[in-house]
Amino acid sequence: MGGLFLTEVVKKLLLLNIAVYFVVTMIVPTLAPMLAMHYPFAPPSLAPEMQAEFAEYVAIHAETKVGFMPVQIVTYMFMHGNINHLMVNMFGLLMFGPLVEAELGQERFLIYYLLTGFGALALHIGLQWYDIHYNPNLTLVDKFWVSKGSLVGASGAIFGITAALGFLMPQTKFNIIFLPMISFPAWLMVTVYIAIEIYHVAYRPAHDGVAHWAHLGGALFGLIILLGWSQKNKK
Repeated sequence: MGGLFLTEVVKKLLLLNIAVYFVVTMIVPTLAPMLAMHYPFAPPSLAPEMQAEFAEYVAIHAETKVGFMPVQIVTYMFMHGNINHLMVNMFGLLMFGPLVEAELGQERFLIYYLLTGFGALALHIGLQWYDIHYNPNLTLVDKFWVSKGSLVGASGAIFGITAALGFLMPQTKFNIIFLPMISFPAWLMVTVYIAIEIYHVAYRPAHDGVAHWAHLGGALFGLIILLGWSQKNKK
């Protein structure tokens, strides 16, 4: 079983994500750094002997005025780094989103989607802050580059949707696309996805260009939200 139907909110989210990608990449590319999420706090101070090394970067940064703006808290989750990034996330939204929207209803689904995106961002920024201020394994130069990293993508919200699928309908069966004779329950799929992300944050390079903590943050905040809603419904 999969998301073989298209619900209203999922349809609008698909169109919005696709439209933003093509506007930013083909029409107004200067919007890209403004809509991506930037670290909202001050970067670590560079020692005088290091400032020359980063002089060109700092000059470009100042010229383009790229930095944190509150609107990025929302816009980052509709931005994508490349077409593959967009396609993977939209495939997840298309396959799993309608099932969760049908279960939660349109309004609650949209609230859930946005909140899990915010939760993913919160964990990602929290880990950036930890790396910059407390991670003993990073040099000052490493910390400087961590502070200059940006975050884009709907992945956190998509992981939130995946977590919702495992929480709300754990026994729903899914088939592997290229091996349709093999099926597995939603709870197992969610467990595998989360286990892969935990493996990456535990055993892979700390900065491989993928926001694994944001993925985990989306799933974690999603489960917290669903637990809160289920307790509220019982009262």
